[in-house]
Amino acid sequence: MGTLRPNLETLRNLGNFTQAFRWYVEFESFPVLVSGYSSDDINFRAESTGLPKLTGTSTEIMIRGHKLRQSGIHDYAGPITLTCIETVDNMIAQFNHDWREVCWQTEEGSTGKINAQADIEAVMRITRLDNMDNPIWWYKLIGAYLENTEYGDLDGTSADPFKPAFSIQYSYFNEGAV
Repeated sequence: MGTLRPNLETLRNLGNFTQAFRWYVEFESFPVLVSGYSSDDINFRAESTGLPKLTGTSTEIMIRGHKLRQSGIHDYAGPITLTCIETVDNMIAQFNHDWREVCWQTEEGSTGKINAQADIEAVMRITRLDNMDNPIWWYKLIGAYLENTEYGDLDGTSADPFKPAFSIQYSYFNEGAV
């Protein structure tokens, strides 16, 4: 039997640990109806992002007093939150506006028109990096669309940056090592 509790040498032998600030986000494809942006426009202003989740349930089997559990249905538990820091060119606000308008039209009399799902969805990739900024693991969100944006409040008490937070829903995701 091995050592039950790690010591300093055990931890040193594990190698470098990944760090939560080493990542980037990219759009492999933007929504068909949203143009004029690059992945860098969003990535360089991205402060934080959530990661996609797959949540499982159990099925309980009970036969004549014996009970066991088996893996049941799994659900892609979105949305994720992508928080960006706005710049004075309003790149993030304009991107949010353009994506929101194709998801739910508020202009032209606030019609509430919704475009075809295929035209409002993006493919997003979040990539974690090692300590030398080399990609090590990716999450690819398929069928990503803008569900909500939280702008927060404006106030006169601080010089904090303006940070819109995008709530991005997705159909499913894949993940893997690079």
